[in-house]
Amino acid sequence: IETDFFRKLSAFINGLNQHDTLQQIKENHRLLIVSFEKSSLQLFLFQAVICTALIVVSPFIFDWLHINYMQISIFRYGVIGSLFQVMFLFLTITLSYFDARSSLIKAASVFLIMNVGFTFLTFYLGFEYYGMGYALACVVAFVYAGFLTVKHLNKLIYHSFVTTNKLNS
Repeated sequence: IETDFFRKLSAFINGLNQHDTLQQIKENHRLLIVSFEKSSLQLFLFQAVICTALIVVSPFIFDWLHINYMQISIFRYGVIGSLFQVMFLFLTITLSYFDARSSLIKAASVFLIMNVGFTFLTFYLGFEYYGMGYALACVVAFVYAGFLTVKHLNKLIYHSFVTTNKLNS
């Protein structure tokens, strides 16, 4: 997944360094966005299939491991949370490629704050809600990181020419 994206990003950066035309830079940018969308969808579908299978077979897993069925909801919330945490990590890796440190800090902070907040909330709601805090925090962090990544990806040409351009003194 990451290889195709990296190749497209390298082509985009090389185009900038080699003073490609604006039309070619825009085409490389478009190909980079297409690669990001394709990679995101492939990863999400792969993870969703695995998570769905785990949720469906969880009663058999619990029976085989002799785990109390009362804990199955915690397991299922954890599986759902892991799906969105993997996607969150994919988005933060993408932001790392763009050297978007402030966006990375914001996304990580949202995950931390949401995870602590939702975990305490679900702790006080009772046993049947255990694990839900983690799942909710992962979903919120994923959505926020997605927003930041798409925003940065859409303004990549601007960032390449304006925000990272430093005058030689």
